[in-house]
Amino acid sequence: MVWDIPIGMSIGRRALHDRLGGGSRQDGITRVVKSDEMLVFTNDGGGEHGYGVHEGLRADGVFRYTGQGQHGDQKLTGNNKALAESEEIGRPIRVFRGQGTVTYVGSFALADPPYTWERFPGTGASPERDGLVFNLVAVDADTSLLPALADEEGSASSRGPETQASPVTTLWQPLDFSEYQVRRVDEGESVRSVSRREFELQTRFGEWLRARGEDVQVLRLTEDGVTIVPDLYVPTLGQVVEAKKSTARAYVRTAIGQVLDYTAVAGRRGLAVAPAILLPSEPRPSMVELCTSVGITVWWPISSGDFQDVRP
Repeated sequence: MVWDIPIGMSIGRRALHDRLGGGSRQDGITRVVKSDEMLVFTNDGGGEHGYGVHEGLRADGVFRYTGQGQHGDQKLTGNNKALAESEEIGRPIRVFRGQGTVTYVGSFALADPPYTWERFPGTGASPERDGLVFNLVAVDADTSLLPALADEEGSASSRGPETQASPVTTLWQPLDFSEYQVRRVDEGESVRSVSRREFELQTRFGEWLRARGEDVQVLRLTEDGVTIVPDLYVPTLGQVVEAKKSTARAYVRTAIGQVLDYTAVAGRRGLAVAPAILLPSEPRPSMVELCTSVGITVWWPISSGDFQDVRP
């Protein structure tokens, strides 16, 4: 079945399901078996069930969407499980906004991580509970049709583009690793750290730089209504640094794209910086060559506790 609903089109919910040939007309997440599409509906009304503060478009373009289940702890079963598995199965995720009449926002994919377990506030006599929050990113969509995340209502993403905003720097502080935890998605109850190695690596590197007399800061750059923040900004070296927890090719390639974006945006704001990548160990020579060939410095820790770099 060819998807023929254009982005921005509004249609009655009943008519939508009749057109697609299936799917629940009440659930916020539903699968249309006939076309194998995942449909996701956001209607700005989740606050009454205690999870509205978790749902909305973040400034970085990630759409946080709460899982299904209005009472008690949510579970990774049923439609929640179907949405979580959509990436590996290849099911398209179609996001709509509204209730009786819904507007098609576009197609989305699961981000990394695809979801986290979070505490939802209680409502009325109901206690706090555990809930799923899915992280969705646009594939072909008009994200301006989505509501802004509640705690970012006053941010640039909800006010519109601020493409000429100046860079903002603040003092860097060692990271608290305990802030970066989510519940294990496969076991349900045990807790693991996500990218803890990455945050430990950033802290070790930042403290090592300071011990050498370098200035270490946090740099915030805003363009097109989106704020991006490199992991470290070292003005005394003139570098913005992106840290990754692995030297695997996929991580290095992602870091290259991110750090080149940082330097390009900074340059358009009048701040000349050089790109750098921080890895947990010495990468393969081919990865070092790839980075240096596009002007990126590569850093990694060595056995002495110091850090070594290879510059372009």
